[in-house]
Amino acid sequence: MRLLPLVVCSLLSCSSAQHTIDSAGRLVISHQGVSSVSVVELDDASTLATFDTGFNVDYMVTAPGSRHALFQSSPSGIVRFVDGRLWREDHVVHLHDYKETPALTPYNITGVFPNSVDVQGDQVAIWFEGDQSVANAKAVVLKSADIVSGSVAPPTVEFNINMRGVARPVGDYLFASFRRPDSETTSTSTILPDQVAVYHLHDGEYEFEGILNETCPNLLAAASDSAHAVFACTGHLLVATLNATNGNVTAAKLSYTADLAGMQMGFLASHEHAGLFIGSASPRGSADTHWFAVDVEHMEIELIVVTRVGYSECVMGYNDEHAVIVHNDGTVTVMAAELHDGHYDWDVQTVTVTAGNAPTTATYHATPSSKAYDAFITNPVDSEVVVLNLQTRNVTQRISLGFVPSRVAWVGIPEAADHDDDHDDDHDDDHDHDDEHTPEEGHHGEGNSSGRLAISHAGAKAMSVLDLTDASILVTFNTSFEADFMITAPGSRHALFQSGTDGIVTFVDGGLWREEHDDHLDDYKRDPALTPYNITGSRPDHVDVQGDQMAIWFDGDETIPASAKVVVLTSADILSGSVSPPTVEFNTDVHGVARPVGDYLFASFRRSDDETTSTASNLPDQVAVYHLHDGEYELESILNETCPNLHGAASDSTHVVFGCTGHLLVATLNATSGSVTAARLSYTADLAGMQMGFLVSHEHAGLFIGSASPRSSEDTYWFAVDVEHMDIELIAVTHVGYSECVMGYNDEHAAVLHSDGKVTVMAAELHDDHYDWEIQTVEISASPTTLYASPSNDAYTLLIANPVDKEVVVLNLQTRTVTQRITLDFVPSRVAWVGIPEAADHDDHAAEEEHLEGRLAIAHEDAAALSVVELDDASTLVTFNTSFEADFMITAPGSRHALFQSGTDGIVTFVDGGLWREEHDDHLDDYKRDPALTPYNITGSRPDHVDVQGDQMAIWFDGDETIPASAKVVVLTSADILSGSVSPPTVEFNTDVHGVARPVGDYLFASFRRSDDETTSTASNLPDQVAVYHLHDGEYELESILNETCPNLHGAASDSTHVVFGCTGHLLVATLNATSGSVTAARLSYTADLAGMQMGFLVSHEHAGLFIGSASPRSSEDTYWFAVDVEHMDIELIAVTHVGYSECVMGYNDEHAAVLHTDGKVTVMAAELHDDHYDWEIQTVEISASPTTLYASPSNGAYYLLIASPVDKEVVVLNLQTRVVMQRMSLDFVPSRVAWMGIPKAAHHDDDHDDNDHDEDDHEDDHE
Repeated sequence: MRLLPLVVCSLLSCSSAQHTIDSAGRLVISHQGVSSVSVVELDDASTLATFDTGFNVDYMVTAPGSRHALFQSSPSGIVRFVDGRLWREDHVVHLHDYKETPALTPYNITGVFPNSVDVQGDQVAIWFEGDQSVANAKAVVLKSADIVSGSVAPPTVEFNINMRGVARPVGDYLFASFRRPDSETTSTSTILPDQVAVYHLHDGEYEFEGILNETCPNLLAAASDSAHAVFACTGHLLVATLNATNGNVTAAKLSYTADLAGMQMGFLASHEHAGLFIGSASPRGSADTHWFAVDVEHMEIELIVVTRVGYSECVMGYNDEHAVIVHNDGTVTVMAAELHDGHYDWDVQTVTVTAGNAPTTATYHATPSSKAYDAFITNPVDSEVVVLNLQTRNVTQRISLGFVPSRVAWVGIPEAADHDDDHDDDHDDDHDHDDEHTPEEGHHGEGNSSGRLAISHAGAKAMSVLDLTDASILVTFNTSFEADFMITAPGSRHALFQSGTDGIVTFVDGGLWREEHDDHLDDYKRDPALTPYNITGSRPDHVDVQGDQMAIWFDGDETIPASAKVVVLTSADILSGSVSPPTVEFNTDVHGVARPVGDYLFASFRRSDDETTSTASNLPDQVAVYHLHDGEYELESILNETCPNLHGAASDSTHVVFGCTGHLLVATLNATSGSVTAARLSYTADLAGMQMGFLVSHEHAGLFIGSASPRSSEDTYWFAVDVEHMDIELIAVTHVGYSECVMGYNDEHAAVLHSDGKVTVMAAELHDDHYDWEIQTVEISASPTTLYASPSNDAYTLLIANPVDKEVVVLNLQTRTVTQRITLDFVPSRVAWVGIPEAADHDDHAAEEEHLEGRLAIAHEDAAALSVVELDDASTLVTFNTSFEADFMITAPGSRHALFQSGTDGIVTFVDGGLWREEHDDHLDDYKRDPALTPYNITGSRPDHVDVQGDQMAIWFDGDETIPASAKVVVLTSADILSGSVSPPTVEFNTDVHGVARPVGDYLFASFRRSDDETTSTASNLPDQVAVYHLHDGEYELESILNETCPNLHGAASDSTHVVFGCTGHLLVATLNATSGSVTAARLSYTADLAGMQMGFLVSHEHAGLFIGSASPRSSEDTYWFAVDVEHMDIELIAVTHVGYSECVMGYNDEHAAVLHTDGKVTVMAAELHDDHYDWEIQTVEISASPTTLYASPSNGAYYLLIASPVDKEVVVLNLQTRVVMQRMSLDFVPSRVAWMGIPKAAHHDDDHDDNDHDEDDHEDDHE
């Protein structure tokens, strides 16, 4: 079966198409009195999923972004989320909507008594009251991105006392209630606050700004829009107004009208952008509620209506025109506002939502939808959801439920996104994109985007971002300092700017970037933003970018004193705001420089004054080499060549060149061995005695350009350095001062920007291993001025800031012509291009169609039969009668065969899937035959473990002491299976052993059972040692017994150099040195989470270096899943599951593992490597609605898992990346074990052969 894309288009036509979904969204509904939530599809009123939440839900709200619903339990102290799995992404030239199966996320926030949740724009503030006997209050603020990523450290404000309070986020500010000591407060209820504190977000943390000068006795409720926060107090409202430009906050009291005098305040509600607030107040002895409107612009309160029936909540409509009061008698009151001449007129109407008479004790709840005029109201009396049109006040639909509903929240793609004016929506695209980005959609890159230009203002603390496509200024930011340097940061999404005087380095996010997905590229376009991330230190002076790294050098200052340091950042560090980037700190000030090259850092090193060869005391004369280990730089060596008065450095991917007095110092890195050699390259006679200026290079050029000047002249001598041939060549002499020299985006051009308004372009052309140079000067301005420049995304464009003429000049370096002049309304200074680099635009990222291929061997449950299914069309090709019922099955080495066995019958045999590939000298040939049951088999007593590693598989036979029969292990390759080898390498033992073996290259690691009086195992048939065998002339010879014991050894896994065994109390990690053949063994103790548990099993991927294991408390069905990082000898608990399981399967790649549960569900554990550490995302997917024992096999596609569902008599295709069921294949028998067979994906992408001229059809009969 071929998984076809939902949109079929060419690369060019698809790049501008919309990929949107016309969906009414989904409802997340909690069950009354039951710890469950269900998700209902509004398009067809079907229930998509029901989740066990673990607690009764007492509150629910749509989370920021509308993708998730937040729900909580105050008594349990937990806040959780349901992912509605409907969302939109902005891919620059189109919008892309996604629609997947809803999921209960593992992410949660915990604390004591969560009581107030307030959503404002893309933020939600969760207030935990605390308890005076247990815990203090706190406020946690989340964004939609935090919920998606599962942020472990969201911004949090913690108090030193419990408090029934509230917090409202407004932009980067947080307004939070503040409780004073009982002796100071004006509140009559001691748990209620009477002040408001203001916090400001800096570097991901809220910092206290101040307390508002107006008090708020018995503060009970709050609401906010984009500029105001309103708090309900005794006697008045407290209105806080934020000036977003300067960050000033003013506070004012707004006294209640006579209608509300002496009443008890209820709550406040608002709309994000309305400037209109609605509140409630009640006389203390009455059920009446007085509803009032607050106009914060005019500081007015107006009574709207008085209701006579109790209510559960008041909900604002998705727009700012309606508010809905949900009463407990089955009616709702709709208050509709209309603005006339600066004043709101109100239309109030009550609607009955129950189908019949409703008891006055029922509790109804509501949520607005993305459609401006729909509200969804839960009706527990009739077990339904009522859809109410707020504009017409008519009930438009009743959705019957199979349970009693309580709380409700709408999730989906907000209407605002549907009407985004940044995108042309005329394209008729009515396809649901259930399969994310399909391969034939190809590359959704912007392609022709010119990018943007960050420009600092000369003599001002300001920064503007220019859109180069239309020469418009997108935004101007007020900065806290005047920038004296700017450069494009790694990845080109950000621009770095700094102030040496202020000691700060920070970044502007240009808002254009590209992400690479498996089968396509996605471009993103957002508004530019000034990031909160910054790096501080004394006198930042040099910033050097190399690939995806930048080194920022801080000189330090002996007068403070402050020592020098160098900080190295990647694009990911800037994006995440890394708080601990790799840093090298020195013990003195140094006017130095550093260059990152891969995992190495070359940094200037200053010796003491009595040792140095430098004549300037703050200049270094040596180079230190550091190596990155576990996120920290460790000193490797000091280069043996000195560099007096070191000034200036540049690097490519393997060389670093430093400017010294009398010579250049050239350091060369051998990336394979990590060794570094240093050599001097003496200056030519032209440069003798001159003062070095600086050096520039291109990342991959192997060509460096430097400058040198006579001390008594403005002349500058420009020279080229060819590090491959260790040659220096003078290329030009200029006679006017300059501000900087900039390399073009490619390696062919360098531009010198002179103080007379001109630019000298030096163009290199390689001829016969030698560079020829062409020099030309171009006038940028007729007046003298200081020019600064930045290369753009294409190879030949240079963007130059021209202060004297207040413009940006676009220079083509190839033709040496000015192609455009962009007029500005300010004086520009430094510039940096930001956007999607041209290299990315021409990325040959594979966009070939990813579809399910190969065949699936399927054992019949409770029958001696096996079928083979063609996955292309889901047809059953053949069914074989076997001599036994298979109790295990696995894909054999090479993927042509599937192994199946019976432990009871003591037989292992194979089915030939009939698909394979052969490599010939000049091409590859694929073959396709009918499947066949092979005559080849291996026999022995109780085959129990089969372990595949590369092109080998080890089959372990336990033996049986009652026969008696001893244990043995047989190792097969794909060639052995094909030829029917009669004497494969075998190790036989002298007793029965419930053991395991793992082949690694020519070595075999096998469990070893000692005698009962020697063993440390408590189970007599379990081994406690590991033996290492080496293959010689087709036979395994015992090399050694590992010196570390492994009591009750159970479970093993391996990659290409490590084997991990599960033991009581620890793991045993064996590491093979493939070169020397030596093996080391080390214990890795279990963490406290796993102490005393029974080990289950271990799995791994051949090349991952990552292992996953299971452990269980002996008295529980819970299973603790942990990851083992053998490189860092670290164990991390990643998940706890509460249902039994049949097996855990690694995906075809090393990013996913799937646990198959006995309740018909699969837990997918997805790993992503970040900064040498794995982050885990856990999600459970329903395969069957009924309990059943599932078995699975990964396919040739990296993300497909093929699952046998016996209860439904089907094979289910699960995409591990999206966690979406892609297909269900019905069978006419009950399936059991499965194994994929076919041509592995790795073979499909083999670049060793040019197949363009070879007619590669399926060879059904012609190759015998």
